[in-house]
Amino acid sequence: LQARASLTVKFTEVVFAAGGNVRIERTGTSTLTVPSLDATWFQFSGNTLVIKPPLDLGVSGSCNKLILSECSVADVDGECMELPHEYTYCIGDFKAPQLQ
Repeated sequence: LQARASLTVKFTEVVFAAGGNVRIERTGTSTLTVPSLDATWFQFSGNTLVIKPPLDLGVSGSCNKLILSECSVADVDGECMELPHEYTYCIGDFKAPQLQ
């Protein structure tokens, strides 16, 4: 995964932003907390959530966590996802070595 690559999360049914937060724990840099209603970060379409980060999701060569907090996502009946869900992803080392 590249540092600003989109992430796609699929659900078993149609989902919408419910107002809870999405947390991105980035190794080697600060943790990001973003409301799921923030359309600059999140696109919902059917059963798919696409995360389009305007910032780096982590530093080169690190593994990080995407955490969908309770009630960050809801189904068409308004039922919130109850428990936080955690996903681990890794940023590839796409940088060429440099001389010191």
